[in-house]
Amino acid sequence: MGLELVEEQGFWCRQGTVDANAVFALPDDEYDLWRHRWSGWAIDVGAQIGTIGITLARNNPELRVVCVEAVPESSDLLERNIAAAGLGDRVVSVRAIAGRPGQ
Repeated sequence: MGLELVEEQGFWCRQGTVDANAVFALPDDEYDLWRHRWSGWAIDVGAQIGTIGITLARNNPELRVVCVEAVPESSDLLERNIAAAGLGDRVVSVRAIAGRPGQ
C-alpha cells in the first residue's frame, strides 16, 4: 500500500484507506477543539495517524500531547507525521491498547 502526502494539512496517509478522510475533516471540527486554547497535557486515545493530536499541538504551543495507537501501520504513520511536523518534543506516540487487562 502506497503513501501520499496531503500537502495542505501536512499529513502522510495510506492510499486506499480512510486516512485522508480524517485529514480532510479537520476544518469541520464537530467538537470545537480548534476554537479553544489549550495548555498542559492532552491524551488522544485511538490516535490513528495523528490528525487530532498533531493539530492540537500545532495550534497550542503550550500543549503536550500523548497519542495512543494500537494498530502498527497507523502507529508507523503517526510517528512519521509527528516527525514531519517537527513536534517530537511535544507529541509522544505510545503503541498500546486502552482497556482493562484481559479484554
